[in-house]
Amino acid sequence: MIKDVPERSDFDGIGNALLNQAWGDLISLLANLEAAKNWLAESGDEEGADEADEEAYWASAATKLSTALAIAHQAAEFYIKGRIVEVSPFLLLANGVRDWPRADSDGHTSFSKLRTVDAQDLVRLHDRCASAPMGDAFKRQLEDLRVQRNAIMHTVNKEIVLSSNDLIRTILGIHRNLVGGSWLAFRRSSLENSGDRKLYSDAEGWLEENLIEEFQVVQPMLSVAEVQAVFELPAGQRRYFCPNCSWDTFDGHGQMVCSATLRPNVPDGATVWCPLCDKAQPVERRDCQKMECLGNVITFEWDRCLTCGGRQEHCED
Repeated sequence: MIKDVPERSDFDGIGNALLNQAWGDLISLLANLEAAKNWLAESGDEEGADEADEEAYWASAATKLSTALAIAHQAAEFYIKGRIVEVSPFLLLANGVRDWPRADSDGHTSFSKLRTVDAQDLVRLHDRCASAPMGDAFKRQLEDLRVQRNAIMHTVNKEIVLSSNDLIRTILGIHRNLVGGSWLAFRRSSLENSGDRKLYSDAEGWLEENLIEEFQVVQPMLSVAEVQAVFELPAGQRRYFCPNCSWDTFDGHGQMVCSATLRPNVPDGATVWCPLCDKAQPVERRDCQKMECLGNVITFEWDRCLTCGGRQEHCED
């Protein structure tokens, strides 16, 4: 008897862990670079970090980028295996019965000891047995990723040049095509169940602070359409500073977070909503007191204009 036969949830669980690890490693690299830029700006260094400095930083981080790419590819493989297993786990077996290992002392054989199909055959196998095949563009992306991963893991190829921009889109593409659903919900779930969360269980706003940091470092690297899709910002709507994220959760970082939109989106809308903290907050519709600002969305709690961030003098009746 074959024991320990895996289910889709087994593969999906490992895939989630790997994809989140690849993303977390990449975010750490981007956040470190952003922190250095901010430190130089605050210290009065007029030149700051120039292009040569950034190139040197990414050159030194090449191994970490390569590792993150390999982990992301491994995540994709687990997701694909999970889909195949949902049809039948035995579709993954590569060898005939005569090539199976000897049974264990209990007379059974663990599924993990059986050889499974090679990575290069997973996509073909998936498309033969799954209810819907993968898109051609994504299959090409997976094949390119597999080739890069093999070059990284099995040899030294100095011609491979990885970029953080490409890796961001690779990870997001794997999630979009093999996981689906909300990226923010995916990340929120990972952070909520992480080991770090256990350490900071009493730290109010820890989870949101991490999501905000990811938003701040990633959004400048994405197109408008990508930001809307990944961070669930309504298309075509004006964005405002989120009161909660800017002056509560992320206040100690000295950055305002432009992640809120009017809900509903009407001329006299009196509420803004932010997908990062998932909070709806009341606002007052009156003109900003700053001469150069045309904004008219003011937060009650902090007396700030959500267009320019400027403080407002409290008006007494």
